[in-house]
Amino acid sequence: FEVGDYVQGKLGWQEYSVSDGSPYFMMYKIRQQLVPLSTAVGVLGLTGFTSYLGLVDIGEAKRGDTVLVSGAAGGVGSNIGWIARNLGCRVVGLDQSSEMLAEGRRRVDAAALGDRIELVQGEAEGLPFDDASFDGLTFTYLLRYVSDPFSTLRELARVVRPGGTIAMLEFGVPRGVARPAWELWVRIGLPAAGMLISP
Repeated sequence: FEVGDYVQGKLGWQEYSVSDGSPYFMMYKIRQQLVPLSTAVGVLGLTGFTSYLGLVDIGEAKRGDTVLVSGAAGGVGSNIGWIARNLGCRVVGLDQSSEMLAEGRRRVDAAALGDRIELVQGEAEGLPFDDASFDGLTFTYLLRYVSDPFSTLRELARVVRPGGTIAMLEFGVPRGVARPAWELWVRIGLPAAGMLISP
């Protein structure tokens, strides 16, 4: 990197930070110039990209679908909610945090979208929905926070209609023979992809 570069990685939102250069920090240069810098950590950054891939590319959501978004009040979840709404889907957002849901409701109300986006407090381990209630379901970084991931997956699958899609994103650093391929992707592939999609 050069002096004056803006970078993104596992760092705080701050003017200066120190990194030892290890792969843990996953740093790359932000190349966006036509939009506010803050979009790099939102809709045009990793959360926006993850949201779009999970809902549209993997989830294949389409107009008229009803989509459950677990963790809806977080960064990826809130982006998924807005993308689904723009696709013409009905969105049910689930989050366990009443404070996060209150902020989500404020945003939904400000956008006058209460008829298309419903926010529900609950936990993935015991969903407050009938069987086969949704055409699709998305979640990110959930399984690491539950005590029994397998029963949580069964519970999530219970509320998705037969033939529906569950799109999930979990993150881990591989060990053994897979590690060099991961390093190559993080250090070369991911930054190259970023350069291709950023002006």
